[in-house]
Amino acid sequence: MCGDACACAIAPILGVIPPDSLLCTLDVNSLYTSIVHDRGITAVSLTLQEAEVDNNTHDLCIDLLNLVLRESFFLFEDDFFVQTCGTAMGSNVAPAYANLYMDHFEREQVYANPRFQQHALIWYRYIDDIFCIWQGNHTSLQEFYNDINTARPELSFTLAFHDNEVTFLDTKVLKDALGNLNTDLYSKPTDCNSLLLYNSCHPKSTKDSLPRSQFKRVSRIVSNPDIKATRLQEMSDKFRARNYPADLLSIWTPTVY
Repeated sequence: MCGDACACAIAPILGVIPPDSLLCTLDVNSLYTSIVHDRGITAVSLTLQEAEVDNNTHDLCIDLLNLVLRESFFLFEDDFFVQTCGTAMGSNVAPAYANLYMDHFEREQVYANPRFQQHALIWYRYIDDIFCIWQGNHTSLQEFYNDINTARPELSFTLAFHDNEVTFLDTKVLKDALGNLNTDLYSKPTDCNSLLLYNSCHPKSTKDSLPRSQFKRVSRIVSNPDIKATRLQEMSDKFRARNYPADLLSIWTPTVY
């Protein structure tokens, strides 16, 4: 899902951008566990008000959110603790809650920032991961980073940027000398072939659907046709190493170009 979201976001800007632009990514450190309850609840309340939900629904949502956030207990070495900041990582509400909190933060601290308005060409966020194209020098980017990194005590970012290439989730974004952008599949150096074994006890329908989804992921992310063919072959080799039958792989590989 992350790869498809990134590819869909970057797809509209594939083409030429100013050659002096920087490719950069930002990541929020420990977002889920860092959100101050009052700030997060305020962000959700404002969103509900903007959606013009009725007062009863608004109050019910806020009451339930308070229950989830403020009554989260855990046990450690025979002692019970209550989580006083952030939301539990496994909570169903966590992704939506974090998204609304970050949306509120962006409106207050990012979009209104003069440096952002002057230099940011693109700003895409996937929960706590951000992809940005910055038309300006390293100093202006660092100053903007310092602005948002000190805006709230509980919220801190990491920044990575480069003139020609940067990685965002499982996508590598590359810029040539003319400002043309391309995307390629990215895997961490520690990545290993962890595809589901075909002789596992999972339902056959689950195993048979995996090649289609992974081949589509490669096809959506990799923009260069020649590199795409190589990546598809590499993905096919990974499936073969996990005992997937050749006839199953041949069904899906030609359909994703």
